Amino acid sequence: MSRRDDNKLIADLNRSYSPSAGGPYLSYIVLLRLFVGFSFLRLGLPKLQDLGNHGPMRAQITEWANNQAHPFWGYQEFLKEFVLPNLSVFQVLVTFGEIAVGVALLVGGFTRLAAFFGLFMNVNYWFASGYRSPAAAGFNEALAVMEIVLILAAAGRLLGLDVFLARRFPRSPFW
Repeated sequence: MSRRDDNKLIADLNRSYSPSAGGPYLSYIVLLRLFVGFSFLRLGLPKLQDLGNHGPMRAQITEWANNQAHPFWGYQEFLKEFVLPNLSVFQVLVTFGEIAVGVALLVGGFTRLAAFFGLFMNVNYWFASGYRSPAAAGFNEALAVMEIVLILAAAGRLLGLDVFLARRFPRSPFW
């Protein structure tokens, strides 16, 4: 095999495994995208019933804000001084944010943008909740890692609406 044949083989492999080509590795990433999307939708839809009833969310955030063993210094004050006084705004943002991220990831549209906002929410949930118990520890962190993978892999380009968006707007970083 000549050097030229080696270069052609490497170029072909790079093309077939690139996110823009929807390479074979993306078929596994689709499962990850669907799992994360379903997780957000599963968490967001029940909150629609509680919209306007601040009791459950207020109780949860108050518990997190008063946690003496909270590992993230300064975040308790943010919860007490900013989130709790503006709870009605945060309740709407959380509810519709989770639903929007879930739907976008399930249909594979604006996947990178949705994964970015999902990452933002999960990091904030992780900081807000701190370390609660071995059973609950790791969920937000695991979702955050999955969202980073979705951002880097352009996971909506296989079995998703991002395929059409990428063809129409090939230079956009959002898909």
